[in-house]
Amino acid sequence: VTRLERPDAQRVAWLLAHAVRNGAAKEVDRAKAGANAAFVEGAAKALTLQDEARRYDESLRRGDGEGEAERLVAAVFAKGA
Repeated sequence: VTRLERPDAQRVAWLLAHAVRNGAAKEVDRAKAGANAAFVEGAAKALTLQDEARRYDESLRRGDGEGEAERLVAAVFAKGA
C-alpha cells in the first residue's frame, strides 16, 4: 500500500478486513505506524467491515457470487475442499 501513489482507502479497508479476519489484527495495527493516510484510514475501517467480510467469504465458498470472478473463486474453493 505504501508503494502505491494514490491507494483507494475503501479497497485498502477490504483487503485489511480479510487480513484481520484471518488473524492479522496485531500486524495491521503495528503497520499503521508511519503508514500513509489511505492505509491508516483503511485499517480503521477494516475493523468495522469484519461481519460483512465474513458474509462475503461465506458467499464465495457457497458459490453465490454474481460475477465471473466470484464464480471462479468459488470453483477454486470447491476444488480445495
